[in-house]
Amino acid sequence: MLSVSRQIFENIEVICIDDGSTDESFNICKKYEKEDLRFKVIQQEHQGLSEARNTGLKNAKGRYIAFVDSDDFIDPFMYEDMIHNLKENNLDIEILKNYSKTKIKVL
Repeated sequence: MLSVSRQIFENIEVICIDDGSTDESFNICKKYEKEDLRFKVIQQEHQGLSEARNTGLKNAKGRYIAFVDSDDFIDPFMYEDMIHNLKENNLDIEILKNYSKTKIKVL
């Protein structure tokens, strides 16, 4: 979550789905929600990854959707670069194999 909160691109909505965690994940998410208006936390009983993502999709208001798992790290410029690339190339979808600030590699 730290890497998501450090995104340079400000116009994002971050939906955190707590899918029945038994650790401090929910409290950590709530802390980010209080400190960063881009964050929204949803808590649900454990239903698995697919249902957690579906919950996020149902609650998303943006034009583009990206999934970041709890063990992922993303570069602070990633969303800014992706949105620029989507618009510049009139793309509907972008799938990253890997990302570095110097070049986006699209599959």
